[in-house]
Amino acid sequence: MEKRVFFIVILVCALLQVSILDRFSLLGIKPDLLLACALLGAMLFQGGWAFTFSVSCGICKDAFSSGVPAMNTIAFVLWCYFILKLRRQITLDNNLIRALVILILAAIHNIASGLIYIYSGGFLPLGIFLRIVILGPLYTAAVLPLLFRGIRPFYPELSR
Repeated sequence: MEKRVFFIVILVCALLQVSILDRFSLLGIKPDLLLACALLGAMLFQGGWAFTFSVSCGICKDAFSSGVPAMNTIAFVLWCYFILKLRRQITLDNNLIRALVILILAAIHNIASGLIYIYSGGFLPLGIFLRIVILGPLYTAAVLPLLFRGIRPFYPELSR
């Protein structure tokens, strides 16, 4: 049951990211709900399901965005692997710790994706790159409490 609910959460976040969140963009930056869902899936589920959710989020993001093909799918799987390794070292049982990990990985993801886009021949001005790298993770982390609150009835471990 809870795995089906998380797939529905991923689909809802994908639809929100490409539709309604355009109206709530801050200087052209939107929160990355699919990255947050991929990372949250790696924090809530074990190996196989965590990778399944991260691949699903990556495919959705690649399908609805321009840029290097399959970059988000590969990156989300790498971040999922990192979180699964991190879960063996520390406990990710507090929402503040989860939000901090998502903030850091969102910043690393935006830096890496921007550099990959530039090195693949795309043009990205420095001001826009810095705006994406600084505001994107902050906006994603600011929206996380709403995401946590929305899925808390199905995942009681998010109440901590």
